[in-house]
Amino acid sequence: MDYFREAAEIYAGFLSHCHEDHLDGLTTFNLPVYCSDATKELILRLKTRNERANTQVTSTPRFAHLRSNLVALPMNIPTKVSVGKVEVKVTLIEANHCPGSVMFLFETSTASVLVTGDIRAEPWVVNSFINHPFLIPYASCKPLDCIYMDTTFAYRNNGCPPYLEIGPNGPSVEELLQLLERYPSDTRFVFNKVGTLGYEQIWIRIWARFHEKVHIDQYHLQLYQAIMDFDSTARQLVLNCVTSDPTAARFHACSPSCRDYLESSSYVVYLSPVVDFHPLDVKILQSTYPSHQKGFKLVPGLSTSRLPVYTCQGLPAYRRYMLHNGEYFPLSLPFYYSRHSSYRETTHLINSFQPRQVYPCTTRLEYYKNGFSMQDLFGPYCRTASNGFRHDQEMLSQVVQVPIPKESPVLAHRESSDSSNSSHGSILEMLCHNLKQAAASTTGGNHDRYNSPNAKHHPRRAPRLKRIVASRTLSVDPRLRAKRTTTIVK
Repeated sequence: MDYFREAAEIYAGFLSHCHEDHLDGLTTFNLPVYCSDATKELILRLKTRNERANTQVTSTPRFAHLRSNLVALPMNIPTKVSVGKVEVKVTLIEANHCPGSVMFLFETSTASVLVTGDIRAEPWVVNSFINHPFLIPYASCKPLDCIYMDTTFAYRNNGCPPYLEIGPNGPSVEELLQLLERYPSDTRFVFNKVGTLGYEQIWIRIWARFHEKVHIDQYHLQLYQAIMDFDSTARQLVLNCVTSDPTAARFHACSPSCRDYLESSSYVVYLSPVVDFHPLDVKILQSTYPSHQKGFKLVPGLSTSRLPVYTCQGLPAYRRYMLHNGEYFPLSLPFYYSRHSSYRETTHLINSFQPRQVYPCTTRLEYYKNGFSMQDLFGPYCRTASNGFRHDQEMLSQVVQVPIPKESPVLAHRESSDSSNSSHGSILEMLCHNLKQAAASTTGGNHDRYNSPNAKHHPRRAPRLKRIVASRTLSVDPRLRAKRTTTIVK
């Protein structure tokens, strides 16, 4: 899942969406890869940043050779997928992360697993899951054996609670657009750090409020055009909300090559999506506002308590934009926007289904030592047996240097530097053969395993969930749990 380094006994892959950090090994992966229609079309057209920048050379998209390997599954329709001798029912459910992004619901007659991939589980999204035709049973009377959960919220503090609160994207964008209405009509606005798919809600809200299009580069316009038949958001964007003509727009989400043209032709305000503001930064930045200096004042309605303004070097990011009765306009505005869930949103989703197990899609041993424990974070929202969560057992075994036996229960595995001697099966084999016994046991039968935290990985994310295999339940000696506290204190 979202990791495509080939290994023994792997018969297929599943791809939740097209972002770069989920494509490791895909170029040389020569097995079927199941995904949504939109993701397939996007993958076949993806280019690197250098390839996009070199417009003089026509290059073949790097995944174009995988057309026959990419197998598109329909959205919201259970589909039987055969891998080797195993058959499982797979349902794709929209994940609210970027165009084409999905969760995978894997089901057999004896087991069920939900893999979220990357997800922004805002309250309205979780409510839609609760009422989804194929998730209703799991939100009411039938427990999921395991949820593999996007836990990106943990990386911002290296796994250590408390975790950041993130407000809904919609109200944040609306507040930003209300502020932009106060700027002079010839102002051009440039969005920073929006070079990947996933910010479409902003472009649609700009069109709805200003009846103006957002300039994007030709490459991204072609990506949206390619998925118009599969993605209603992309269709709305192409028909109404975006343009590839820089002269026809005040709002720009384009490549850096367009910046020289913009800055030479008009006043430019830079807008940056951020996940959080550090309280100390806010205090310092408020003190640098013109309103704190004699003869200076902000345009009425721009609240210094709500709007820290700064440059990436930490310098005051305002200048005399347009002199009119001593009013000044900030030239750099941050606004809240996140494509991943907060801890509070994650617990809302987990509590809505109360699975037997939760396993994080991003995990490191360092996180666990800092308090990133499934029992502490999600225990109250799960139907877990007394011997706890598989993730915690695995992390504990590393802290106290007690290896997990090869025959111990492992339902998920990620690429590990020392995993070559292990015996692995496919996700489908696990679901069909081993979870039946595990689900009937007191443990709930839904443990999972990722790769060694010591393995190389993306600096912000642990390596992706690779495959699910099965075995039996591990019983952890209570004395080892006592050692965990001692080890962490040391």
